[in-house]
Amino acid sequence: MLQLLIKLRQRRIRYLLDNSLFAHIRNLLQFFIIIVLLHILAMHFFEDLSWFTALWLTMTTVTTVGYGDISAQTPAGQISTMLLLYAAGIFILAQMAGHYFDYRIERRERMLRGYWRWNMQDHIVIINAPQQNYTSYFLRLCSQLRDNPEFQHIPIQILTQCFPDGLPQNLRNLGIQHIHGRGNNNPDLEMVNIDKARYIIVIARQETDSLSDSINFDILHRLQNYPSKNAFILAECVNDSNRQRLTDAGADALIRPMRAYPELIIRALVAPGSERVLENLFTHDDNHNRRYDIAIQDLSWADIVCKLMQANQGTAMAYINDNNEVITHPLAATRINAKALIIMVKETHIPTLVAVQETLLGCNKN
Repeated sequence: MLQLLIKLRQRRIRYLLDNSLFAHIRNLLQFFIIIVLLHILAMHFFEDLSWFTALWLTMTTVTTVGYGDISAQTPAGQISTMLLLYAAGIFILAQMAGHYFDYRIERRERMLRGYWRWNMQDHIVIINAPQQNYTSYFLRLCSQLRDNPEFQHIPIQILTQCFPDGLPQNLRNLGIQHIHGRGNNNPDLEMVNIDKARYIIVIARQETDSLSDSINFDILHRLQNYPSKNAFILAECVNDSNRQRLTDAGADALIRPMRAYPELIIRALVAPGSERVLENLFTHDDNHNRRYDIAIQDLSWADIVCKLMQANQGTAMAYINDNNEVITHPLAATRINAKALIIMVKETHIPTLVAVQETLLGCNKN
């Protein structure tokens, strides 16, 4: 709570600084215009110059260009120039330039450190970060996003407190923007224009601690206050028993945290539902892959797949040839010579090696 109050106070101070800076520049500009007008009047009446010539002399003098083609000749004109332009005008102009450069430096610093609102739309927002190795994780995830044609040019923002000094250069080179904040803080969600996002990815802080699911539930619940008709929300879920809660909270897709394979997130965004299929490849529950060492000679891949499915013995995923090469998803008409098959089976119905051999022996007889 104390950190939140401190952060809100810092933002309030920045807001006041920005507004006071622009108010000061505005006041200086008004004062500068008055001085310019007074000097034009003085040159018109004291030096008997036309209005345009008086303006020309005033501007070349106050900007220190000083062509020398025209100058004040009368004592009154010269005193007016010294008081209005030399003493006040040039000083005010320098003050405005200094404030402008200060603003540019502050703006760049705030962009770098994640305190700048980018006002994006149709973008990807990644909320939270892994507790460990988050730099390498984001580099791999964002690189995979950029390699996909669908996400090659879409803006990406990361909402996290893990980069207090700004994003590393290799992430900035990918066009990634950073907001320093937390997903369970409404002002921070507003900073990333969450209501205009196309994709929202909620990362679990700890991949083995189900407490991360509670944090993600809080974030998903807050996202309901910022409805976006186009947003697809993907959240990581540590404990499978929490999947329904996170779905009810608004997640369109859920995936287990797999830090070594951020590609699963990309698949879930591109083809929603495929994340469940891919997750099964990494588990020994429900559907999973088994190896069956069976010699196969000159069978079509279509025959192998169909016969196994008709016998309710699973789905052939790949085969291993005599050179120990794993060939996945070959064309249907491919003639197979193999020494083993990789078959996706159900935990509740695992066929025996003998049963699979008998099924494929029937292919040979046919």
